[in-house]
Amino acid sequence: MWVICKLVADRSATPKKVSGTWANGQTMEGYMYPDKAVPLVEQYGKHETRDDAVVRLVTEYYPELKDSTLEHLKRLSKEFLTGSMKTYKIVKLKPVT
Repeated sequence: MWVICKLVADRSATPKKVSGTWANGQTMEGYMYPDKAVPLVEQYGKHETRDDAVVRLVTEYYPELKDSTLEHLKRLSKEFLTGSMKTYKIVKLKPVT
């Protein structure tokens, strides 16, 4: 079973210090909390395959694309699942023993 999770800042953890340099040479420092995944089972449900979860996530935001191919929906899912601004994560549920 696969479930869609929203990524939120884990404020209970210790933030890590990050620093960088802007294009004009100025430096920047700050703190960043790690992400934790919060399952959204009530909103998106559980899915048999990861592909089903990807289709559900993309068609939530783009309902007009429900008849598109799986390859096209996977390309669109990169907007939500990868990069520095990712907001969702699809995880596999571990079976309870």
